[in-house]
Amino acid sequence: GLEDAGGVLDWLENETSRQADGIERIRHFLDSSAAQTEFSQEAKVLRQLANSDAAVYVIDARESVLPKYRDELTILSWCAKPLMPVFNFTQNCDISAWQEMLVRRGLHVSSRFDTVAFDFEGEMRLWHNLAVMLPPNDTLSQLTTARRQNWEALNTQAKQAVARFLLDVAAFKQSY
Repeated sequence: GLEDAGGVLDWLENETSRQADGIERIRHFLDSSAAQTEFSQEAKVLRQLANSDAAVYVIDARESVLPKYRDELTILSWCAKPLMPVFNFTQNCDISAWQEMLVRRGLHVSSRFDTVAFDFEGEMRLWHNLAVMLPPNDTLSQLTTARRQNWEALNTQAKQAVARFLLDVAAFKQSY
């Protein structure tokens, strides 16, 4: 994330041309002295995004849509890289305000991946959605195949452990 998204957005609006593309504005910022001094942490994030194929933006669904998140997503969307919002802590949360804000910033693909209430199929949807945003590549396909195989192996092991436990309980005999 960006520590001072509002400050960076203000800098971009004051120091760059509104006619420039978002990525041109970001590059101008990264070449500035402000990126070396007062906004060095933010510049580090933006440089990393510029060198990445895509980014995942994790959203705590329990949080309200605050101006700092709007500013952050505006800046990140200007980086000309696929950006996929991923909602965390989604159980019993209404994410409609978040989704509306994301669409306004051109971010139409999102996923839910709750790290507390794990959902394997939710993880698979996350990887699928990310693959849709990237050029064809076998890496994500290989990852999802490996994760599915791993999940099936864990599921089989868990079923076997439960079956052994139930057999042990059924065979238990206590003498007095």
